[in-house]
Amino acid sequence: MLNKIRKQVKVNYSIAGLLLMVLLLNSSVVAQTTPNYMDPTPRKTDYFTQAELQARMGAVNTAPSAATANSLPFPVDKNYPAFYVIPIGKRPMILDQGSCGSCVAYATSTALATIVANQPNPPVLPLTIADPMQFFVMGGRMCNQNMPNYAWFNGTSGGTGRMVSTGVFMSQIIGDKNEQGWTRTQVLSDFWIKAGKEGSIDSGTQLPAGLDKYDAMRKFISTQGALVADFGVYGDFNKYNSGVYNHQKFVNIVAAPLEPSPQIPQDAQQVMRTAKQNLINTLNESKGRHAVTVIGYFSGGKITFGQLHSIFGDPNDPLVAPLAKTQFDAPAFWIIQNSWGKDWGIGGIFLYEAGQSNFDPLDDEMYYMLDPIITVKGQRVGTTATNQTNLTGTWAMFNDKNVKYDKHATITQKGSGLTVDNGYGTVTNGTLNGSTFTSFGLTATVSADGRTIRWSNGFVWTKQ
Repeated sequence: MLNKIRKQVKVNYSIAGLLLMVLLLNSSVVAQTTPNYMDPTPRKTDYFTQAELQARMGAVNTAPSAATANSLPFPVDKNYPAFYVIPIGKRPMILDQGSCGSCVAYATSTALATIVANQPNPPVLPLTIADPMQFFVMGGRMCNQNMPNYAWFNGTSGGTGRMVSTGVFMSQIIGDKNEQGWTRTQVLSDFWIKAGKEGSIDSGTQLPAGLDKYDAMRKFISTQGALVADFGVYGDFNKYNSGVYNHQKFVNIVAAPLEPSPQIPQDAQQVMRTAKQNLINTLNESKGRHAVTVIGYFSGGKITFGQLHSIFGDPNDPLVAPLAKTQFDAPAFWIIQNSWGKDWGIGGIFLYEAGQSNFDPLDDEMYYMLDPIITVKGQRVGTTATNQTNLTGTWAMFNDKNVKYDKHATITQKGSGLTVDNGYGTVTNGTLNGSTFTSFGLTATVSADGRTIRWSNGFVWTKQ
């Protein structure tokens, strides 16, 4: 049956990685508790040389940010799906940064593009992106590898902070990269994009009892868009081909063929043990840090082939329908869009096991951007008073500690006039002026999509 199904499937880059994971699929494999086709698999050839790998790695966050508590400007709860990936139509195309340590620029531009695409009736094409190399240069960085201290950071001091303070032209990618990562682009009629707000999610983030940073990260991805992350890269990562990457497990898999057999002579066994240990040492070497875009997640447990396929292709693709409901056991993992081209990993994407305790893990801290601001020739589009999403409706209320109230507020909008009822017997009137209004003696700021109101006292309302 499986051979018949395989003959029906046209293999292309979008599903080739998945097929690698299910090559061993048969009735006995499906019955296993821990299927080995979810393990990371190494490439035999075509991985970067040491020089090429180092050229793609930036000095990302060389100075760790201080562990300070912070509250998030969006509500967090456990009401999110166990599996979620940003649909392909809302992600920019996968690019190759080339021999330029511009990974933060690529990760940040890609993440903000998903935030824009997630807005109601976005004024730009889903595959449009704030050109990463343009953003990189605007940040005062150049692709000169003779300048090892040019340092391009994540967070407020770098990528996301620069996108809030400066922003970048929107460009449509119309060509492939050259040797340094530059791409042919077409600027879109003076489209300019900025992030209205940015911040980070880490262990110091203030959250209600029972919630952790993973809840906040997953909630953001499933409701807002992609996050930016960076992580420490080891020598083994260069060999990644498919599966869920776990550093220690991957090292063991790559080194396993050198395990000596008891049937061979003792001196040969010792030679193989030495070779295996040398390989393990090489695979465990720290190669630097790398920034990526987190476009989805799986919280662990049973996952279907259809869900896996939706990461790389159309979830309704009839060619994979016969396997769509097949379930596998899988650990919790993050779905990552890389900037090393479509020939790397699974069509340019990799899966990273959550909660690893290695040096500088990917989910130790992630960075978000909110409220995209888009202007065309100096005029803001999508968020002006004339085309602001109507605020009429029911609103859930959260206080400055992200605790949800038991009642809902209601807003009635007529033109720019607002009637606001907080659900507890207090009703006030206000006037919408652009994206702000005053009510209850407080200033309220409406998000670009018109579904979030942030009050000057730290309270947040979300439209139901």
